[in-house]
Amino acid sequence: MYLITIYITSNVMIRNHDGSALYYIVAKKGNQVIKEQGYKISFDVTTRNRSYLEALAEALQRMRIPQYALEIICDNHQVVTDAAHLEERRALNFRKAGGGEYANADMWLKLSDLLDNKKCSWKYMDTTGIEKDCEHIVL
Repeated sequence: MYLITIYITSNVMIRNHDGSALYYIVAKKGNQVIKEQGYKISFDVTTRNRSYLEALAEALQRMRIPQYALEIICDNHQVVTDAAHLEERRALNFRKAGGGEYANADMWLKLSDLLDNKKCSWKYMDTTGIEKDCEHIVL
């Protein structure tokens, strides 16, 4: 089985909501790296958390391998924490107990569909760690 690791960083600023997200895809079969590639998405208007979700959705849409285990590593604690509750929130139709919708519910629904039936783990790594792990990968 393949192991796909997706690293995501974002420099979208809270104040003006523009910037970019970088994501790196590393595909391995056993211990052998099959492919490594980096991508950049630019945003004129978005939120920091949403930029991570959009980058991940774009990365998942690139997958052409039918079966794989997935590891998602990003430098945003909130996204990793929210991902831990993905199935629970999906069961509630991404609505809170008071009836309000969770932030970025549309993106979480899209990701839930893209991740359906995939063995997936989410991990936090600081930006420096991601940059070090991905420094050799071409954007």
